[in-house]
Amino acid sequence: MNSELLNLNQAPVGQDLIIRHLQVPDDAQDWRPWLEEIGFLEGEHVTVRRRSLLRKGAVVVRVGHSTFALHPEEAACVLVDVSDTEFQARVF
Repeated sequence: MNSELLNLNQAPVGQDLIIRHLQVPDDAQDWRPWLEEIGFLEGEHVTVRRRSLLRKGAVVVRVGHSTFALHPEEAACVLVDVSDTEFQARVF
């Protein structure tokens, strides 16, 4: 498993990822329950589907059976790493 976590702004498009942690800014603590309520839970699989051209706009992600467009500031709160299946496929 990768030891270095990425946020959803940094994650590659189309790769199966696992949410490892939510890290919200001190001035936006209400984002954590909102992100959890819509499915961004530790251990959940997530995939970045697409992002705006200059990476300044929305990040479109799939989590569970739902697709969401997150602002870059919200996407930065979701820390992920490569899923076990993706990691094993690269190792073997």
